[in-house]
Amino acid sequence: MRHSEEVANIQWENITPFYQGLLKESERAIGILAFTYIESQIYEMFGQHLDSDVQGGIGSILGPQGILDAVGKQIKMLRALRWITPDTEHNLRLLARIRNRFAHAHSALTFADEKIRGYYNSLTKYEQRWAELGFSKDFPDANLQTRHTYLIRAVLTLFALYHDLVLMPSSIRAGMGPTGAFRGEFEKFPPRLQHALGTCVEVVNLIYRDAASVQPHRDSGQEP
Repeated sequence: MRHSEEVANIQWENITPFYQGLLKESERAIGILAFTYIESQIYEMFGQHLDSDVQGGIGSILGPQGILDAVGKQIKMLRALRWITPDTEHNLRLLARIRNRFAHAHSALTFADEKIRGYYNSLTKYEQRWAELGFSKDFPDANLQTRHTYLIRAVLTLFALYHDLVLMPSSIRAGMGPTGAFRGEFEKFPPRLQHALGTCVEVVNLIYRDAASVQPHRDSGQEP
């Protein structure tokens, strides 16, 4: 659909180097930076759906002094517009809480922190779905540690965000509900969206490859 082509300006080339680099970071850095990247994508993609000629510009809506100046407000509005699914909203909020806990609590250094562990355990367990669908079969020796599963959950939340925020507004505008215009039609997705989704899948494979190549003692955070 034409509108989805217009808003699908996703910088998919940055996804792999960013998340691959996080594999070597501390758990605290992973918890902060994984969502910081997603937050930037929320801002960029939300802004593409807005009229840039609005008084004060997009910054008056999404900027530091805007009416949606915090990512929590942006997530709430995206859900209110039915531009993201309830599951995507749920995971985005949990990732934001994990980021905030790591960023503002001096005692929160690993995923073993009690509050972070609770948020982490409430995230969609995408790694289980990945295994059930047979996508992890090429990595039988993968020893997923907390850093790996957290990154998988973050990257596949990013996958869901890209999918939702490109397609759902366009489908609604076409009068076919949030998903009716694109259900099961990957080959009809805008090319940049296809690249972004494919890159997210590649990054998950990189995470599994890393999990298969490291010793269990490398990461102090086993599954909480």
